[in-house]
Amino acid sequence: MARFSKEKLWAVLDQAGVPFRESERALVDRFGTRPTGWTTSLEYCELPGGEAIIASLAHPLVCGMRLRALASDPPSRILGYVRVHDDPAENQRLAISELSSHFGAPEETNDSGGLTATWGSGFCSITATVSLPQRMHELQNARHDAIAGSQTECRITIRPDWWPPLDAPRLSALQNWVPDPALPIPKAHPPDFDKITRAFDDLAFTPPMGQGLTADGAAYIWVNELGRGVVVPRDQIIRVFHMKVSAFTERGIAYPGYQNAEIIFLPDPERPKKSRGICVVAGSENDGNVGKVAAQMAAQLDVELG
Repeated sequence: MARFSKEKLWAVLDQAGVPFRESERALVDRFGTRPTGWTTSLEYCELPGGEAIIASLAHPLVCGMRLRALASDPPSRILGYVRVHDDPAENQRLAISELSSHFGAPEETNDSGGLTATWGSGFCSITATVSLPQRMHELQNARHDAIAGSQTECRITIRPDWWPPLDAPRLSALQNWVPDPALPIPKAHPPDFDKITRAFDDLAFTPPMGQGLTADGAAYIWVNELGRGVVVPRDQIIRVFHMKVSAFTERGIAYPGYQNAEIIFLPDPERPKKSRGICVVAGSENDGNVGKVAAQMAAQLDVELG
């Protein structure tokens, strides 16, 4: 059996009929939503095809959607739940058995929170996770109270990391771009905290790591230390945000101050309240360079400094 890869995951999802390539907005238009049963801040959009991959699912695969902030990109996570047994380890073994028939044996880890089986890694992966029995009372939450069997379930998280091809203007901007040597290479964030960067491994070239405007000023390009990035058209940038947080103490723990400068952009004009941000530079509370870079960037982009 072939080892786990993006292409393998996409092929299995395609064969099963899981519409992972569609945008959040398109999925909601096509399939609608239902209440989650445990929170009003999210709705579930149920997707077809999951039972062909994991026959023991408690219900169809779902994406958690915030209806006021639907993305024009595909969902970063697709979730499934196995609740056949009262024993979480048995639920996980069942999920592992079914997923292994498609993707081979996973890597299994045991930490203080639970047991996790993982296929792939990072932004493109599948995980099957259960809580340890001795910790269930600590992890009890509203979802467990509302949904029978959820405390002992195996939660399956699918991260396809599929993105539509870059449009012609973005592709052209990326091909001819040279990063600004005065700006740092952006740091990467874990998948749960990074909803905007994409891999560029579908391109015939590898973009350099770094950030900065294109030579014609038509786009700002940001490629982090993992080679993931975003190409932001100039007309989507609405301001530069300089945030400064003073040192503070919480629950007896002292935290240092910090500051950062972010470019704020609006990827979808139909959602004026759903802006995104990319960090240009960060530093300590007393680092005068951060404010200087923020002011220079706002002037260069001709946008508000807030």
